[in-house]
Amino acid sequence: MSFIQINLSDVKEAVAAPEDIYSLAIVDVEGYIKEETKNYVLRCRIAFVDHQGEYNNINHFMSMPGENDDADKAEMKKLFIKRFLTVIGIQYEQSEGFEQDDLMGTNFTCAVQQDEPTDDGTVYNSLILPRLELEEAA
Repeated sequence: MSFIQINLSDVKEAVAAPEDIYSLAIVDVEGYIKEETKNYVLRCRIAFVDHQGEYNNINHFMSMPGENDDADKAEMKKLFIKRFLTVIGIQYEQSEGFEQDDLMGTNFTCAVQQDEPTDDGTVYNSLILPRLELEEAA
C-alpha cells in the first residue's frame, strides 16, 4: 500500500445555521415513492449560498397528495407545496402543476429556523415558509 498525502487538519463537520434569512440554492432534487403511503415525494437538498461547507444543507420534502389522503390532508399538502413554490419563485399552473426539473439550481431567499435536536443531539435546519397573500391563497 502506498502513502496518501492529504491535509485533513482544517476539516470539520458542518453545523446548523442560526435562525436568520439566507440566500439559498437548490442543489439536488430527488423524487421517490414513499413505501408506507405509496405517495410521490420530492426531496430538495438546499445549500446556503454564502456559507457552503459551514452550515449543513437543508432537506426539504414535498409529499404529493395521494389516493389514500383524506381531503383535509390533501389540501394541506397542496398548501405547503404552493407556499414553497411561491418562496422559490417557480412558476406553476393553478390547475395543472409544475415542472419538477425547474426546481434544480433555483436560487432564493428564505428564513431558516433550527429544529429540535434529534436523539443524538444533532440540530438540523428547516425553511420558514410564509403564509400566502390572501389573493394567492384563493
